[in-house]
Amino acid sequence: MQSLRITQGRSCPSSPKSVNTHLSFLPIAQLGFAYLFGERCKKASLTLVRTEVGGLGNSRDGLSEVQNGNEEKGLILGAERDETGSVIGFNLISQSGDDGIESPDDVAIDMAEETVDAEGREKAQTRVNLNIVLLLLKQHHIQRQVFVDNPSYHRPGNPYGDSHGAFGDNQFRFTLLCHAACEAPLVLPLGGYNYGEKCLFLANDWHAGLVPVLLAAKYRPHGVYKDARSLLVIHNLAHQGVEPAVKYKNFGLPPEWYGALEWVFPTWARTHALDTGEAVNVLKGAIVTADRILTVSKGYSWEITTVEGGYGLHELLSSRRSVLDGIINGIDVSEWDPSSDEHIADHYSVDDLSGKVQCKIALQKELGLPMRPDCPLIGFIGRLDYQKGIDLIRWAVPDLMEDDVQFVMLGSGDPLYEEWMRATESTYRDKFRGWVGFNVPISHRITAGCDILLMPSRFEPCGLNQLYAMRYGTVPVVHCTGGLRDTVQTFNPYAEEGFGEGTGWTFSPLSKESMLAALRLAVKTYRDHKLSWEGIMKRGMERDYTWENAAIQYEEVFEWAFIDQPYVG
Repeated sequence: MQSLRITQGRSCPSSPKSVNTHLSFLPIAQLGFAYLFGERCKKASLTLVRTEVGGLGNSRDGLSEVQNGNEEKGLILGAERDETGSVIGFNLISQSGDDGIESPDDVAIDMAEETVDAEGREKAQTRVNLNIVLLLLKQHHIQRQVFVDNPSYHRPGNPYGDSHGAFGDNQFRFTLLCHAACEAPLVLPLGGYNYGEKCLFLANDWHAGLVPVLLAAKYRPHGVYKDARSLLVIHNLAHQGVEPAVKYKNFGLPPEWYGALEWVFPTWARTHALDTGEAVNVLKGAIVTADRILTVSKGYSWEITTVEGGYGLHELLSSRRSVLDGIINGIDVSEWDPSSDEHIADHYSVDDLSGKVQCKIALQKELGLPMRPDCPLIGFIGRLDYQKGIDLIRWAVPDLMEDDVQFVMLGSGDPLYEEWMRATESTYRDKFRGWVGFNVPISHRITAGCDILLMPSRFEPCGLNQLYAMRYGTVPVVHCTGGLRDTVQTFNPYAEEGFGEGTGWTFSPLSKESMLAALRLAVKTYRDHKLSWEGIMKRGMERDYTWENAAIQYEEVFEWAFIDQPYVG
């Protein structure tokens, strides 16, 4: 029987660098988001652990640091199988049989109160505290963590795969995560009490998509979790968790729920003439059963209901439009702050921009470009692949290099484009630099040192680099799609009685000509209209893309979820 041991730990004094990434879900007593969690903390034990403060150290730390000097007994997540050996469910089983945990009914709900941070600034208000189970594929350093661990999570690579592709047992790995997430609130003392049945499950993408299905198929028919709600967050609809139909039996779902996950590939996508195309689609099941659905921008929430952006799910998503919304991701404004960034040559702010030109000169010097503070410096940071529009850049560079500009690129991906970057640097020694790979300090220095950031993505559910760029007074030129369209306002010099409005430029359609036209308009504004350019910079720097702002919008969706009746299928 596959099983997981669950124990409770108190702190993480260290985080060993040699261990692999594991999967986790994080129940938290109030709304919180990834940037607030601090540094990641990984573990090497074969346990599922809750920590009251800090993260996780090694297995010995997790098991030895116990309350009042007494080791706490753990719980086993056991797989239930039918007579054929198929998994039909998972349950957490107490080893001690002890209960003695307060009911969540004994814990008062704290209504909103105004608070200030350590520097006296007013924090964003929260209206109500909720019991939230947030499923993530990364570990972070916060209170009340629960880590799901299994031997299948101990391997080189990232949570999804390695250099050879996706792991072949991902269905099992993520199914285990989802079953553990559903069982833990019922039995684990989180913050001194069981979360119980009234909680909100926040499932990210297909990897956590089985949770809404489990609530609807396994729990609610038996009167369990009837007061809980599920929120599905779609970051990238292109990834859906599609498996052969024969693997449905491994999800631990009743046979009659097959239709919720049923998926048939179109004829052109089948591997051979005898292939019936029958499959199961985890994300489809989540879309069918989730109480509410979110994407990471309003623009993307519309795009996924179209034939072009829906990846075969557009009709289903359109049918659920009444519960579909979009909220832009926040950014870590402590890490990305030009007034204190440790990676850049000089500091500056919206009130004093003088340090930005010093960052530009330092970047030109570091990369071996002519140090010309008056020359427009264009930057690109991202994966070198088709989605990011790297092919457009490749076609446009010969024309762009005829202008008096410099261009810096940072990224890795398709070997074809990596080699193209190297060759282009050799051809345009005084104008072009390509850094193959990814380097966090360099990404900060490019963001601070460039005048313009180019993002010609074919689709972009949210996008973060344009948000970093605006915070650093670097003007984005982006394809008008998804989160890029939502966050970058095209400059209009005639608005606001001639003072202008806008934070950059968007272009459409997605073509070399359209992109070059937008870039050249930005370059002309930079050269000939300095006051307008400074206004664009400052408006971008003043935009509020903090997680506090996003949290307020999330709270509103949480409230809507509990107003509506839960999904019953």
